[in-house]
Amino acid sequence: MYFLVFLGLVVLAITYWDYRKEETDTVLLLDWWVWFDVSKARFPVLYWLIIALQSAGGLALVLYGLINS
Repeated sequence: MYFLVFLGLVVLAITYWDYRKEETDTVLLLDWWVWFDVSKARFPVLYWLIIALQSAGGLALVLYGLINS
């Protein structure tokens, strides 16, 4: 389960990187991979939603990995 802790820390590091550069490179899986940039200046609500979801996901992975190890 330490893999989940590591994976959570990676997600949190990526989230911090996105927060510092005020832009996130988001991937959406449809029938193919589609990349699009969400910047804090152009889409502030969507940007903060993505940052919040990434943070929650990273913390959840870390906590789940620690609880089940």
